[in-house]
Amino acid sequence: MSDKDKTKAIILIEKLRLLETEIFRLVSKYGVKSVDELDKLVEKGALSEEKLGEDFFVFDHLLEEKEKTISASFSQWLLQ
Repeated sequence: MSDKDKTKAIILIEKLRLLETEIFRLVSKYGVKSVDELDKLVEKGALSEEKLGEDFFVFDHLLEEKEKTISASFSQWLLQ
């Protein structure tokens, strides 16, 4: 593995680690594993949209960003 590839791998690992940290923070805060579960809590009245604030959108964005990062890195790995 070249130094350039090692650098890319380290950056990817760090990005995923940061995404996972923020996802874990929200999962712990609300006790859910997906945006759908969070939405169901709002529908049931267990959480209010006011209390949730921007966390719903942040959670959705983080999960999407994680998926994109994994997909992009996997695609790059296949092309090598």
